Amino acid sequence: PTSYLELLSTFKSLLSKMRTGISGSKHRYDHGLDTLKRTEEEVEDKQQALELLKPHLKTTMAETQEAEVEIAREKEEAGEIRKVVAQEEGETAKKEAEARSIEEHCQTELSEALPALHKAMEAVRNIDKGQLTLIKAMGQPPEGIKLVMSGVCIMLGETVRARKDATGKMQNELDLYWDVCKKKILNDLGRFQSTMIGFADKIEKEEEKGIEQRIDILQKNYLKKKEFCDMKVVEKLSGALVGIVQWLTASELFYRVNKKVKPMKETLESAQSDLAIAQADLKKKREALKQVDDRLDALQRDLDEKKRRGQELKEQYEDTSAKLDRALKLVKGLAGEKVRYVEESTRLGGEFANLMGDVILGAG
Repeated sequence: PTSYLELLSTFKSLLSKMRTGISGSKHRYDHGLDTLKRTEEEVEDKQQALELLKPHLKTTMAETQEAEVEIAREKEEAGEIRKVVAQEEGETAKKEAEARSIEEHCQTELSEALPALHKAMEAVRNIDKGQLTLIKAMGQPPEGIKLVMSGVCIMLGETVRARKDATGKMQNELDLYWDVCKKKILNDLGRFQSTMIGFADKIEKEEEKGIEQRIDILQKNYLKKKEFCDMKVVEKLSGALVGIVQWLTASELFYRVNKKVKPMKETLESAQSDLAIAQADLKKKREALKQVDDRLDALQRDLDEKKRRGQELKEQYEDTSAKLDRALKLVKGLAGEKVRYVEESTRLGGEFANLMGDVILGAG
């Protein structure tokens, strides 16, 4: 019994030792075969991945080139439009300067007459109608009053006809104008005041026919006399006449200045019209340029995105190619070993299967 037990112990120990050795060796060969199999599968996967990447990469590269060509074309178009816009901006700036110069010239000329006219209008508004009523009530006012009111009649286009008095003498022209003044001008003081206030507008709009001849008469026969030049003399005659004389002299001045300024205003109107057309045209071209620039920005963003995507695909393709290259080298390098691994694994599998019989024989 003792020798039998020793035999069993020896058998058990040897069987365990042999199983461990053979199993470990077979596991290493099987692990190597699994690694080769996974590598071969990886090679196949990488090859498929590369085949899938190729058309995407090619398409992306082609789209990028097309986008670059389109951007170059759009930039050229934008450049041409930008040149035109720059040229028209220069021309428009010249027209603006020209219109501004003419306008300033007009204002300079008018600055001579407008302050006097505004002052006269204020004086007309402040005329004491009571004093005018007193003047109207005069049967035979002083010659100075007749002279001023004759000037008013002439300025407003009232005319007189020479006629004889009861004694057969030719009536004095101032007396004739005084009769007309009482009947047609001083009979409605409110209307007379409104007429004086609105007279400058009529001069400017050329609504007063024959105004040039009237102004000539006033300049030659009235405005140089003391009753029109010396306000102290006028005020002694009547406070109401101060505003009337200021209105007459200011209207004459405004007429002369307006006559001088009128062609300037026409030139200014033409220049402003040309400027408005140029500005409208420039605005359209600026809008067209903005549209091109906006389109360029959109194209550039699209191009940047295509380049980014193309770079990603390129890096992915290169990385996959590198991994495939390494895997192929590994598969090719171990191609010969694979056969040996299979043979050794098979052999060790057979030994493991026959191990118990071999150990029994060895233990005996």
